[in-house]
Amino acid sequence: MFGISKMYTSMMNRFSQSSSYYNSMNHNSKVNKQKQAMNRIYDYYDRQLSEKYYEKMDRGIEKMANRLQNQVERAEKQRQALQDARELSSSLTEKMSVLKENADRLKNTSFSSVLKPLGYGSQNEQVASVVSGTARNYDKISLSVDRLAAKQVTHFKELDSREKNVLSGQSSMELSINGKTQTVHFNIADGATTKEALTSIASAINDSNLGVQASLTEVDGKSILTLLSAQTGQSHAFEAKFTGKLANALQVQSTIDARDAVYTVNGETKTSASNQIQLTHHGSNLVVNLKGTGDTVLAQASVNTSQVVDQMKSFISAYNDAAQFLSENQTKSTQLSTLSHAFGNMRFSSSSLQDIGVDVDGRGRLSLNENKFVEVLQKDPKAIESKIGSYNGLAGWASSKAQSAMIFGDSLVRSSAGGLGIGSYNSSGQAVGFFYNLFV
Repeated sequence: MFGISKMYTSMMNRFSQSSSYYNSMNHNSKVNKQKQAMNRIYDYYDRQLSEKYYEKMDRGIEKMANRLQNQVERAEKQRQALQDARELSSSLTEKMSVLKENADRLKNTSFSSVLKPLGYGSQNEQVASVVSGTARNYDKISLSVDRLAAKQVTHFKELDSREKNVLSGQSSMELSINGKTQTVHFNIADGATTKEALTSIASAINDSNLGVQASLTEVDGKSILTLLSAQTGQSHAFEAKFTGKLANALQVQSTIDARDAVYTVNGETKTSASNQIQLTHHGSNLVVNLKGTGDTVLAQASVNTSQVVDQMKSFISAYNDAAQFLSENQTKSTQLSTLSHAFGNMRFSSSSLQDIGVDVDGRGRLSLNENKFVEVLQKDPKAIESKIGSYNGLAGWASSKAQSAMIFGDSLVRSSAGGLGIGSYNSSGQAVGFFYNLFV
């Protein structure tokens, strides 16, 4: 294009130098025609060269745009793959956590094991239950509960809920507990109904933290104020005195006295302000909840058949759920495939497990033959401990696999993200991967 321009300029100069000649010859018309012809030649070549140049530019831009679009699409696929991998890892951890929790409750080495419970238990849970404690030995402890500890309950006279100005004005309540007196003041607005006034009074008492709880009940249009001691025991008994209009209106209707628990341990009678007591016996320290009157014996905890059956059902449900999850996602990484096959291979242990009432289908899924399982548990509990609760037993194996899966969860699903190079750096600290390659 620039060569044509130079040639055109040279020709124009030549025409200019000889213009006087042509003028003298009166050939202006011929010169103009030659100039117009040259202009047309110049315009033609300029147009041809420009079109080729811009066509090349367009092809270059289109190629660059396509490359960028491909890179953007690849980045989006990688981002989605990374998101999918994170969700897969989170789901895997959740499934394995539930499985391990249920498996551990069947392991005979676990503190929370239902197959081999540790510590003391109560032979009559209706009377008392052992909450916690340490045992140096398992000497039996005889416990008799004669009376449970109780809170004081005081009901005041019922009043017409809709009647107005019965309790309006300023008044107060003096509350005495264990020799200490505290006062709370009330200011009931004019025109307030009895129900509104008692609601305000109850709220003020509760906000004052006096050691009692106030409540309001309404029956057949009658409102009743009730005070309840915050804790059980005779030391928390209270006396309430109202002043002003409340003195006449709020008369005590009934009272249930606060009382201490009375119980006997190995023949020795004791009292407690609380229904949760602590027992010390020959180096054993126990926390026991008193639940009803009667007799019980505290001794080494024994296996609770219904509790074991319920836990087996929970474990089998968690196991099958985890196995199904692994089966559905085994194609996403070789590690998940290996773990899925390990769960599926449980079918090769079917005969051994069937002996204790645990059936295994062709996919390695478990089900419980409850009648057979209970029969074995009662006749030969050691067989259950060995095949379920031991380290190499079903629960022990499942707990170990679940623990490993939770620890190495990210690596188990890493290949499902397609070997991402996003945001990576080499040993020299230089950016590598997609975002680096995009701009170099």
